[in-house]
Amino acid sequence: MGDSGQRFAEASRASCFKNSDWRFKSVENHDDGSHNKGSKRVVFYGANMGRGGAERVTLFLIEAFIAKGYLVDLVLHEKTGPYISRVPEQVRIIVLSSSNAIITRCHMLYAFLKDRSMFWPSLTVRHKHFTKLRYLPSFTRYLKENQPDVCIAILWPFGLTAICARALARVNTRIIATFHSAFSVQSSRHRSMRSQRSKRWQCFRGYCAKVYLRADALVAVSLGVADDLATTLKIPRDRVEVIYNPVISNNNMAQAKEPLSHLWFKPDAPPVIVAVGKLSVQKGFDTLLKAFARVYSKKNVRLVILGEGQERQNLEALRHDLGLDDVVDLPGWVDNPSAFMYRADMFVLSSRWEGLGNVLIEAMACGCPVVATDCPHGPAEILANGRYGKLVLGLEDPALLADAISETLSAVRNPAILTDGITRFTVEQATETYHRLVARLIEPKPIRSASEII
Repeated sequence: MGDSGQRFAEASRASCFKNSDWRFKSVENHDDGSHNKGSKRVVFYGANMGRGGAERVTLFLIEAFIAKGYLVDLVLHEKTGPYISRVPEQVRIIVLSSSNAIITRCHMLYAFLKDRSMFWPSLTVRHKHFTKLRYLPSFTRYLKENQPDVCIAILWPFGLTAICARALARVNTRIIATFHSAFSVQSSRHRSMRSQRSKRWQCFRGYCAKVYLRADALVAVSLGVADDLATTLKIPRDRVEVIYNPVISNNNMAQAKEPLSHLWFKPDAPPVIVAVGKLSVQKGFDTLLKAFARVYSKKNVRLVILGEGQERQNLEALRHDLGLDDVVDLPGWVDNPSAFMYRADMFVLSSRWEGLGNVLIEAMACGCPVVATDCPHGPAEILANGRYGKLVLGLEDPALLADAISETLSAVRNPAILTDGITRFTVEQATETYHRLVARLIEPKPIRSASEII
């Protein structure tokens, strides 16, 4: 980069530092001083504690690291979401402040000021399309003041912010970037990059590849997500580790057996099919409704879709058009979907894409027969290509999905084989794998002798 470009970036950043204040919105410190001063600190970084699978996974990991004696911070953009009340009291919660586009741009450029291979790609990222980067200045300050040993970025955008913030803060924090869904799908849903053949998409992909290769670890929740990340960003596949989500805990069955007052689950009631997820295009509930209409035309059944989202009106309209108002229930979010799965005759995952498909695993843990679309990625891995449940090859084919539902309703229920398929997804196994990864990253590197260097 030329001298004039460097002088401009340094002057802009100096001006931003002088005229801006990136204080945190709030800091809640529940540390009672019982931890050893020599304890390692792990920070989890995300937007909020919403109802998503990634946030639930974060709770399990937080509890596991506390049990191992770590100090734990939870850094958020907003202190919102139903899971926030379940964060252990030992955790310090920090809420970041956002900055405007100009300040954020200056920070992005200065982060890689002396790295020409990174500086120019940084210019291609438009702030208005990646609003989570607005928290880069505030998170930089957090890293500089606290210098945690490890940062676990909860979703892919936060990995970008964390890596840039570390470069700015000049700290030795180890960064673990996690990917809970296919990067090619999630990143290309931004308006400016819907065509993956566009020049902007190519520039952004190159930028992400360069940034993510500076992470200390890249973790994907499934083999499919790992392969997609490596292929999309053209990075070595061996740089991406696979750690399945912690889904099955010791209290799963106790929750499943809690009382349920829904009228459709009374004795001698017609069979009930259950689906769970955000009411969004991703979950493919429109296809499920059309498939269910075919099944209902031949068999007296019911369908309950648990969840809330922006597609509610469209789904309710489709339900009415199909004449299913009396046999399809959309009750919204529920605190304990396992109670529905445990009593249901079948669970259906109709998604167009996933990262893993936690609810599919939860249904299997309840002993509920399952049907899933063979979407990218997760269901094929969970079901072992059809061993543990029907795998529908057509993502948006109501006829194929209806056939799989009808066959499963008629089949003999075998909970034992479902239990055999979920041993890979226990909380104990996943959290221990994360702990080994963190311990490996922060362990002191052996000092090589002069003879070894030569």
